[in-house]
Formats: sequence, C-alpha cells, structure tokens
Amino acid sequence: MTNVDARLVYENAKVALRKAFSDVPNIAEICKLTQSTYRLEQPLVAGNTQYQFPVLVNEQVFSNTEKRLLQQDSAVVYSLGIFTGAPASSTDTAWLPDTYNNNFIYGANAAPLASVWNGSNMSIAVNNDILTPNWDVFKHFNAPETQQTAALASGFPQSEMRGGFDGFYPMEPNIVLIGSKNNVIQISLPVGLTAVKANSRLVIILRAITAQNSTVVS
Repeated sequence: MTNVDARLVYENAKVALRKAFSDVPNIAEICKLTQSTYRLEQPLVAGNTQYQFPVLVNEQVFSNTEKRLLQQDSAVVYSLGIFTGAPASSTDTAWLPDTYNNNFIYGANAAPLASVWNGSNMSIAVNNDILTPNWDVFKHFNAPETQQTAALASGFPQSEMRGGFDGFYPMEPNIVLIGSKNNVIQISLPVGLTAVKANSRLVIILRAITAQNSTVVS
C-alpha cells in the first residue's frame, strides 16, 4: 500500500463512519482515527460447517494471539485476510498463518483442509444488518512458488509469504464494526472437514481504521 492508497483508505473511512453514525454528523472529526489490526480465531473441528468469530473484547477469547475490538471503539475494515494455522499447543505463538494447505505442516490432514477455501463463504452482520452476505474464501488462497517441504534448516526454506499482501483482499465497500452493537462474522464450509490437526484453527485478520471512543457503552 502506498501513501496515496493509505490516504484514500483514510478518506473512505471518514465517509463510512458518517454513514454508520448518521446521528452524529461530525463523528469523523471528533474521534481519533488510527490504523489498526484485529485478529479473530476459532478452532477447526472435524465435521463442523459453521464457524462464528466473536469480535469484541468482552466475548469469550479463544486464543492468546487474538486482538479484539474494544466496546467503545468502531473499526472501518478496508482489508481482510483468511488463513489457517497449526500451533504446537493452545498457547504456542511460534507459528505463522497459512494461505494454503501446507502438506508438511498438516500432513494427512492437508487434503481435507482444502474445503476451507473451496466453496466456503463468509458473512458479516452488524446489529442484524447483513453487510456482507457471501464473501468467497477462495480469494484468500495462495499456494506460493516456494513451499516448505521439511523442518526449517539450511537448504529447506520456509514457504514464501508477504505479510502485507498474501492472503489479504481489499474490502470495498468498507464495513464498520461497532463496539456497542452485535457484530457477527461467520464462515460457512460446504462440508465439514473429515479430520483436523490438533490445535489447528481458522484465522481472520482485519485491517482497519479505528475510531477511538466513538460509541457509548452503558
């Protein structure tokens, strides 16, 4: 993203905030707007076809690598990534999100994992208003030219991945997640996975402009 792109994102975010908070016309001017990233995770479960991702900090947190939205803030999402992951334990942080079903990492579970991207879709609703009804997950699939085939060591490279690009897709029109409202993000798979690797999970990363202290929490 260039400075010009970032400026356009910023200006679009102000417009989206004014629409979301039509009762406060100067919302974009009275709130501090900052670049932010949110990260939501849910465990992969064999046979499960529906995965719902809590958005707010006051909802049950699944992972120590999640980053949730504060109830007093709002987030204008401009880019979104969907990944899988396979930590060594429930608290492990020495792992990276995957943009494809890496055979070395997932082993026998790599083949069924393809269902995460093939035919799956995501929906987003705020306050029972469905803002994104059918976002196809396949647009986040990226099998890189250089792929890991063994434990990382000399001569055995890591899978090629650029954290600022791979697995992400711009979200236009922008959506606004609001800390004081009911935000529902759900991924639906066409069929449940026949088997899953221990501790594996789905990961959603939301890149956003956050409007700090834009909502009233009672």
